[in-house]
Amino acid sequence: MSAKKFFRVLAMMSAVLMLTTLLLTGCGGNNTDNSKTETSSNASGANADPVTIRIAGEGQLLVTLLGKKYTELHPNVTIEYYNPDGQGYVNNEMLIKWSAAGTLPDIVNIDNPEIAYQNDILVDLTNYFNNDPDKALLYEDIVKYCTTNDQLLMIPYQLFFSTVMVNKTLIEENNLDVPEYDWTVDEFVNIVKKLTVPPQMLGTYDGGLWRYLIPNYDPTLEVSGYRRSDKSWVVGEAFQAAVDVMADLVLNDYTAYERLNATDNSDGTWANWYALSNEIIGVDDPWTAWQQGTVATWFESTYWSTWDVGNEIYGGQEWDCYPIPVWKEGDTPRIAVINDNYAITRGCKNPDVAYDVLKFFTYSKEGFNARMNIWENYDAEALKAEYPEMAENNLISDFFSMGLSPIDDQGVRDKWAEMYKAKDGIKYMINHLADSNMYLDGGKSVPGFSSVANDILADAVSNQVFTGQKSAADLLTDLQSRADAAQKEILDSLNKVK
Repeated sequence: MSAKKFFRVLAMMSAVLMLTTLLLTGCGGNNTDNSKTETSSNASGANADPVTIRIAGEGQLLVTLLGKKYTELHPNVTIEYYNPDGQGYVNNEMLIKWSAAGTLPDIVNIDNPEIAYQNDILVDLTNYFNNDPDKALLYEDIVKYCTTNDQLLMIPYQLFFSTVMVNKTLIEENNLDVPEYDWTVDEFVNIVKKLTVPPQMLGTYDGGLWRYLIPNYDPTLEVSGYRRSDKSWVVGEAFQAAVDVMADLVLNDYTAYERLNATDNSDGTWANWYALSNEIIGVDDPWTAWQQGTVATWFESTYWSTWDVGNEIYGGQEWDCYPIPVWKEGDTPRIAVINDNYAITRGCKNPDVAYDVLKFFTYSKEGFNARMNIWENYDAEALKAEYPEMAENNLISDFFSMGLSPIDDQGVRDKWAEMYKAKDGIKYMINHLADSNMYLDGGKSVPGFSSVANDILADAVSNQVFTGQKSAADLLTDLQSRADAAQKEILDSLNKVK
């Protein structure tokens, strides 16, 4: 056989071998062994086997465009948006349904991992993360919050802040001092009381801030009084102090929400709501009043508080985002964070590749720069023409809701703040994340948090304390025992898994 013919045969054999390999590769569909610990930087590249990674969750356009950026760097990997039910955000019912049907995507957005953990749906990311040389890029506190029973089950792809939005113009026009970012509870209360003059002005919207005052009173606690160190609830001195502050404001009509919420609108016309709102604040609803600049403070625990969405939306007044106030002058505010997370499912056949994709979408500097590049070159009209299946409001919201990357790097923080024209208060919170003993939204990280915090604690505060039937002190013993019992039941159910 001539050398030329030999190499031709060898090439043909190699091609057959490669085709066989391709037929055996893929991702998604069935459970598999997820014991690999290497990061996928070694498993992706121009010469690696083709892999498709399916991602389910909100932000279809962002997933699509950021997925293309990843493919440019890793040509063998294709990112597909998984949307079988026309869903946006993935809920527990969807996860369980897909798991039962063997149709789980590779990566999903997830809030609290409790149900997914109980149903053995999620891959433990601990070994992947621990073997990643870039793991220090992710805030240490975030890793703790995303860990359930010693398993790292999710990683945030974006962060937001729970803040008090402050109308600085209204404060100055009424000859009050604009507070510093390390403001105190007393300063907050003074502003609220001085600037409540119905129906011209309202000091604050609702009494819900009590849940977030607790962690600043006792730094061992988190929202609503949860203590992560021993997975327990503390319904004691901090709880009482926080509830008492807000009860004073609610019961003496310095807020609007609680009174409006108790309004009888059984006729379905909301006429009573509108009438009472006009009595309190001079317009049909408090949000309109905030927009018009006649509400001094507004506690906000969504993405709306994280960016400068345009002063024109708020009547042109100067406003800013403040950390939750501290109790004593000189204390350092703890930064309250909301996290939206990704996780890898046990339906993924290539979890090593999926982890690299997840990292690109979350704490990778490379991924962050790609995301910023998308934003810098954002052309809504061109994108609507290219992706007509995506609604116009989706095109806008996908980028409007791009929160802060969870990357602990000053350059990343500065770039994000610049791109989003972040308020000075947001910049303050960004730059104090690492040293503030931050706490994340317990509802997205603590198994059973929502059922205890909302159904037991908040329900009692709203229906008994804020209605004047009982004081916070009256409730402590009963609420403590109920919270303990509920949390024990939840933890026992988790401990039975595996």
